[in-house]
Amino acid sequence: MYFIIKNWVANIVYLFMKFALWKAQDKDCFRILLYHNIDGRYHNDRFGISVSLENFKNQMEFLYLNGYNVFPLEELIYKIKNRQSIPPKSLAITFDDGYSENLTNVLNILNQYGFIATFFVTVNYIEKFPLYSKKEYWEYLNFLTWEELKDLLLSGNSIGSHFHSHKNLLTLSSDEIKEEIIESKRIIEKRLGISVVLFSYPYGKFNESIKQNLTKNGCLAACTSIPGKNFFNID
Repeated sequence: MYFIIKNWVANIVYLFMKFALWKAQDKDCFRILLYHNIDGRYHNDRFGISVSLENFKNQMEFLYLNGYNVFPLEELIYKIKNRQSIPPKSLAITFDDGYSENLTNVLNILNQYGFIATFFVTVNYIEKFPLYSKKEYWEYLNFLTWEELKDLLLSGNSIGSHFHSHKNLLTLSSDEIKEEIIESKRIIEKRLGISVVLFSYPYGKFNESIKQNLTKNGCLAACTSIPGKNFFNID
């Protein structure tokens, strides 16, 4: 019974995504698809961070067959900032946290359809710090290594920061927030030899002070979990 209900819910979510994307066909706007882990093995996933491999394959096939324009997130951000024309049915694909299945399960599917994505990684997860203090159920999952992240880069994908420790930024002091920003950016840039300009807020939580801190530290844009379309007049 649990398996039947779980599949029924997954199908409802899939149909909802198709409807949401149909509404996204407006010109000069885009949507960001947010994923976390692509693997159906994990149970008690109360926040829904895991999407089954079958559903993910179906979703990517749907995008391909229906003519959606999958852009690098950074390119869409530049288009918005410079008020450049954005074709209908445009979107970016992103993954939060940095799970190892993003390489083993996702990369071949993205390559099959010519899609690229942005992977927002939490430094402590990549550095394996959660092995010493597991507090959330997703911290029991497997995370990418720095070498595997390089493989994602070599395939044309981009890497952004999901901050240093995955803490809710609204619970931190000003100094702690600065450290989360600066340290995550510094370590990713040092390990991968790239410039980090894109961030994703843990839990989607942020305020004006956090935004200003990011801007001061070279951030081009930061992703929330607020649903909707990104137009020229939207922050």
